[in-house]
Amino acid sequence: LSHLSYANFMNPQQIPLVAWALAWVHDQAGPALAASGNAAAVPPAAATDFGPLLTAVEQRLSDLFIRQQLRLEEAVRRAIRDELAKAGKPL
Repeated sequence: LSHLSYANFMNPQQIPLVAWALAWVHDQAGPALAASGNAAAVPPAAATDFGPLLTAVEQRLSDLFIRQQLRLEEAVRRAIRDELAKAGKPL
């Protein structure tokens, strides 16, 4: 699996980039976001411990992956059920 491959979920290889991008946005637009009431959840990069952020992102990715797998399995079951029904064979 390449970091350049298309997918409808995020690759774990992208986690450092996401963490860096969140910190960069906070540094660049933090005052504006705070003034608008939409303060970024990421502290400035100079004082950041990325451990909790990475843990949260990894947990979210894990949840998304599991849900994707469950949807795929259900789609396969439905396709098999439909094909068996077309063939007139019981489950």
